[in-house]
Amino acid sequence: MSNNFKRLFIIFMMFLFTMTIISCKKDNNKNKGYDGRTFDISLNQDGKVQAKTIQVGTNYELIISGSGQAKSYDKKELVPWNAISKKITNVKIEEGIENIGNYFFYSCTLDSYFIPSSVITIRHSAFRGCQHLETILIPSSVTTIQGYAFDSAIKLKIVLYDGSTSFSGCDSSSFTNTSPSFRVSSSLSF
Repeated sequence: MSNNFKRLFIIFMMFLFTMTIISCKKDNNKNKGYDGRTFDISLNQDGKVQAKTIQVGTNYELIISGSGQAKSYDKKELVPWNAISKKITNVKIEEGIENIGNYFFYSCTLDSYFIPSSVITIRHSAFRGCQHLETILIPSSVTTIQGYAFDSAIKLKIVLYDGSTSFSGCDSSSFTNTSPSFRVSSSLSF
């Protein structure tokens, strides 16, 4: 009996070991396939605006290039890079992009960001949940910031607005749930 018990025990342990290895492999491959991946995010799906993800160590960089209007998404889950959003630590939006779409940087781990001067609109929930974002520079070209654009960016302290006039299209909910020491440098009014 003891030999049978030992055999069963060894078989059981080998099974557990195999399942652990398979489980670890699945976790490691969960985000595989995003390095170097390009997405058509143009409003009309004509390839004029593209996003590319590049893996840097265990994190990612997101580069948005082209010209014109970018697509907006109805839910954060529909954004093509949503599965790796918490690993995106660097974003580049090149000149020529006219808007930052809904949920684009939802929960990304950016700590500061400079929006290019070609951007006119920051759409709904664009930077929502960016819990590491502390400073953002918004150029005078931006005339509209939609609701909840920076909601729950709990460390957001300073918005530097590079313009002398206020945003006419800034929703009062754009900057909710930010840092208690939140301030805007310039004449941003709601």
